[in-house]
Amino acid sequence: MQRGFTLLETLIVISLLAILSTLAIPSFQHSQKKNQADRAISQLQNALSLARQTAINQRSRTIVCPSIDGRQCEQQSDWLPGFIAFIDLNHSNQYEPDEERAGLLQRHYSMRGAQFYSSRNLVSFNSYGQTNGTPQTFNYCDQSSNPLYARRLRINLQGRLALDHDATCQVD
Repeated sequence: MQRGFTLLETLIVISLLAILSTLAIPSFQHSQKKNQADRAISQLQNALSLARQTAINQRSRTIVCPSIDGRQCEQQSDWLPGFIAFIDLNHSNQYEPDEERAGLLQRHYSMRGAQFYSSRNLVSFNSYGQTNGTPQTFNYCDQSSNPLYARRLRINLQGRLALDHDATCQVD
């Protein structure tokens, strides 16, 4: 009675595994990049929805802005380092110590290996949930700028959000 595998059987199994893994790895990488894009835009979408709903419920002004340290707004339109959402009690467009009691609504940090930019450096919701100024667009692209992983989030004047999966990696 023979136990084990012959060298030929082992080589055939190893060859089949190598072929299957070369087919599966690109599909896995595609899924991973797609999930990263969906997760990044979803985190911002959730923060914007929370800020809008808080503005309506508490009849106050809320801000969502890019932030590197999670404590102050940056004066740039690159949202990649992260962002914060807060109630702006004194209408300064900055998160300040006297606003701590009102609460930091949400803090999110870096989305590495991507481009995440907007047409403006903050989003402000009034007590009716409307944005102040003009409609705003957020664009997300992975490092390769592949349109398969591009996402666009739009905010209209009423504060409503719309997500596009067929976005390009160009600044509007």
